[in-house]
Amino acid sequence: MGNKVSMFALAAVIACMAALGGAAMAQEKKEAKKEVKLGIEAVKMKNTELFPDIPAPAAKYSEPAGYKGARDNGFKIFTDVNIGNCAACHCADGAKGCGNIGPSLVKYKKELGVDRSHEWTYQKVADARVDNADTVMPPTITTGVLKPEEVADVVAYLESLK
Repeated sequence: MGNKVSMFALAAVIACMAALGGAAMAQEKKEAKKEVKLGIEAVKMKNTELFPDIPAPAAKYSEPAGYKGARDNGFKIFTDVNIGNCAACHCADGAKGCGNIGPSLVKYKKELGVDRSHEWTYQKVADARVDNADTVMPPTITTGVLKPEEVADVVAYLESLK
């Protein structure tokens, strides 16, 4: 009789664990749906709502005097998820897993960059809010995500894209 009670107790414990696991999975699905909704809602939000921790106002930047950007480091910054992660939103030559939130930068110099100065591109990467207060592109220098030299490197990479 003792073995039957033990087996019954074990079965009850397993059933409870399965039920709790199912509840946890249901909660995870709810959270995932919530995140997707936030993604859709984010498109409709103003910059100050999206990035409340970003210092205001937008800041004007210039490339560091005497510094020539390094294209290879710019590519690394553009594609590395731990540094700039520009490829999360933009596609560019050589980048894998490109996003489509921002414009494609494939053939940047030939297509988008043809009418844009070096200074304009630097400012756009440094703090795009100067030109567009409602942009979803986060300011990189203002937030300390990138140093001025790293922005110059990204610009060198972009301008190398024929």
